[in-house]
This record gives sequence, C-alpha cells and structure tokens, in this order.
Amino acid sequence: IEPPVKSVPLARALLVCGGLIGLHKIYMNRLPEAFIRLSTLGMGLIGIFYDSFTLAADVDECNDEREKKGGRKGNSRVAGIVPFSMSRFTVSLIYAGWLGLLAWAAASLTYAKNDQQGGRMMGALTIAVTMGVYITGNCGDQRRSFHEIFLAVSGVLPVVMGPLLNWGPLQSVAVASSIGTIVGNRTAKRAEPGDDKRSRVHFVLWTSVFLMNTVLLVDGVDRQLLRREFTIETQSGVKSIDTVKLSVQGFASEWFFNPNKTRRRFKGDVEKPWQIKFTPPPKQEPQYLEYLGVQPGEPSPAWIEHLAGAVVDGIRAAAEDQDWVSYMFNRRYLVVMLEVPPLSTDVTMKKKCGETRRRKKEGLKKEEVSKLGLTTKTCDVLKL
Repeated sequence: IEPPVKSVPLARALLVCGGLIGLHKIYMNRLPEAFIRLSTLGMGLIGIFYDSFTLAADVDECNDEREKKGGRKGNSRVAGIVPFSMSRFTVSLIYAGWLGLLAWAAASLTYAKNDQQGGRMMGALTIAVTMGVYITGNCGDQRRSFHEIFLAVSGVLPVVMGPLLNWGPLQSVAVASSIGTIVGNRTAKRAEPGDDKRSRVHFVLWTSVFLMNTVLLVDGVDRQLLRREFTIETQSGVKSIDTVKLSVQGFASEWFFNPNKTRRRFKGDVEKPWQIKFTPPPKQEPQYLEYLGVQPGEPSPAWIEHLAGAVVDGIRAAAEDQDWVSYMFNRRYLVVMLEVPPLSTDVTMKKKCGETRRRKKEGLKKEEVSKLGLTTKTCDVLKL
C-alpha cells in the first residue's frame, strides 16, 4: 500500500497547532526530527520559525520520496563515506548535552547527593547521551549505528566519572557527547530518506523515556523547590518572636498577586530584626520513589537549594526596593566564597563575614588578600 500524498495546508496547520511537539514532522514521517522538536519545544521557537519557511519544500521532498520508493524494488541503501560536517557535529554535541543535562537534573533530584557519581546516575546519563547522538545522527539521509554509539558512551562515562579522573556529571556529559559523536560519524552511512527503518514504535519508545525523565524532573522541582518551606522570624518583644511559615511557591505567588503584603513583611520597625530560616525537607517521600530505590529523607542537591535561595533572595530584595538581580547574584556569590550551606541565614553569613574581615587583616599572600577583599566588599554591599 502506497503512503498517501502529503498536503502542504495540512502540514502547515499541524505546524501552527502542534509545531512545539513536532506534529508536522510526524505527519511527514520525519520521526527523528519530530522527537528533537518535542524534546526541545520546537528548539525554543527557532525551529518553528525555520520550519515555517521550509515546510513547502519539505512536503514536496516527502512526496518525491514516496514516488521513488513506490518505483523501487529491493534495498537501495547505499553504504558510503559521509563527509564531515562541522554544523552537524555541533548540533549533535549540543543536543546530546541537552538530553544529558535533563537526565542529570532528574537523577540528582530523585537520588540527591548520595548518587551523583553512582551507577544510577551513570545509567541515566548513558541513555540520554546515546539517544541524543543517535537521533541527531539519523536525521535526513544519514544513518548511524546505535550499538557503536552506546558502547562508546557507556565505556567513556565510567572512566571519567570513576576514581581515575573523578569528573563531575556535567563534565562527563560533555566528554561522552564528543566521543559518542565522533564514533557515530565513523559509522555513518548514507541512505535514501525514504528507507528509514525507524517506525512509530521507536518514536513512542523515545518519547516514553523522555516523558518519564520529565515527570521525575517536574516532580523533583515541585517537591524540593516550589514546596520547600521557610520561616520569617521577627522579634516582637524582648523575649517574643513572631514566626510566619511560607513555601517558596506561596511566597512567589504572594509577591505576584499581593506585593504590598510582601513589602509589609520586610518594612517593619527597624528595632525588630528578622531573618529567614529554611526548614529541612520532609523525611517522608512519595510512595513511587521507594520503587526507584530512594531512601526517605534524602538531602536535596546543592543546585536546587541555590535556586530556592535565589528565588527568595530576589523577592526579598524587590520587596525592599533594591536591585533584586544584583542582590541575588551577590548573595549566591557570597555563599560560595564563604563556603557556607546554600540556605544559610543572615546570622551565619554575618559571622563568616566577620571571620573573613579578620583574616584579611592578617599577613597573607597578595592573591589571598585580593580574593578576601572582594569577598568582604560583597559583605559590605549586602550589609552583612
């Protein structure tokens, strides 16, 4: 049965209605390209803009392939040398790195600090990077071997993440993406686009893996960022302290819908000091995480705690009519330089700033004095 002729108006309607998830590419049976659109939301709208100009030509090409395939017998696949393309190499690196970044974020939120370089993290990165290199390598009229790419990526990650080099997950993703792309290029073959053996079953499999990763990522952000709780403590008397408990999501919603209420929290009597204290995450985890081997009470990864702190810092500064961008970045910079936990209170940071000022006055090397000088200057800017 010959496939039906593709229609430009229908393809354009699918581009308008579902271009972000690649419906127009699915319609033209360009499944690798469709998955790339799906996993990048139309490549940040840039891909949608580009496809709007090339859509008619792509539909004509698809119909030409249909006619050629109908008049051909046997396998016309051509195994030959594919010339090196720097643009394709770069796209493969970026896309494999993107999927690796999403896998790292989901795995770190799920397994937290205790498995940053363990087997589960390594497995997630291997699948993500292999998928990225393989899918980009099979767009258009080029084909790459899945097995060689998988073996290369799964062989590189244990070396760079293991005791020998002990690199972090993101550095390892960059290296594995490069090696996987190089190996994939060496196995590249040219074939007629109509001879693509990837079926819709492959697309469903890729999408299922991506959606599972997305669910873990969104759930982790919800649990460890949006629902992360903190208290605002205000001294209302000599021995009396008023405490208001909020979540990051609730605090952001309050600032968006009722900013005056947020301002009142931070513009009281100057004789009533206040501070923000983050509470530890709940020890009880969702039931489904137990099936993934997650132990109750896993600590949050540092990056999500930095993000939670940055959100609260930014709203706090905006409520005080300060430059919230500068305040947020200065505070995060100070947390790193003072080597304190990401969600440290003002009291803790003031204590560390005092120690840094005393160290600066001691006889130290010129480089250390310069470094401590920048840190103490940031302390002064934040009035710590």
